[in-house]
Amino acid sequence: MLLNILKFVIAALILIEVCVGSAVLLKLRTGAFLERWTVAFMNCCLIASVIGLVVPFDSFLPMHKIASSAILVLAVAALAWHAFHWRGISILVSALSIILVLCLNCVIVVGYVFGYLLGANRVSSSHCKPLFIIAESVVILFFAGLGGFLIRSFDDEKIHQL
Repeated sequence: MLLNILKFVIAALILIEVCVGSAVLLKLRTGAFLERWTVAFMNCCLIASVIGLVVPFDSFLPMHKIASSAILVLAVAALAWHAFHWRGISILVSALSIILVLCLNCVIVVGYVFGYLLGANRVSSSHCKPLFIIAESVVILFFAGLGGFLIRSFDDEKIHQL
């Protein structure tokens, strides 16, 4: 029961994170900066990733590796924000870090959804594995495309405006 509650909390935090992260990315793309929203995004990411590290308690799964990677990428984004004060290339590094953290956490949610479907015996594991791979691939390709679009949309003027 506790495990299901923690997974629900993680999924809810990631949903909030996706909404807030999208707002931060849109504002960064237009040359603006939302400090409070960025702090809210980083807090949601950190809390969701830390909870994701302790769920489930019995073994170290690929989800734990993804949560650890999300924390490291979040540290890079925080470093770019605090150490370099959003000047120069650090804006682009932060934006790409935000996209990568969003992607990693969405991969975790897809894993939870398929784990729930398998655990509830709603689908057989032989049918679930190809669907899981397709779902993970779609998520990764979406965020890769978003990152490519973001890189092309940044120009020198926008980077120096902030």
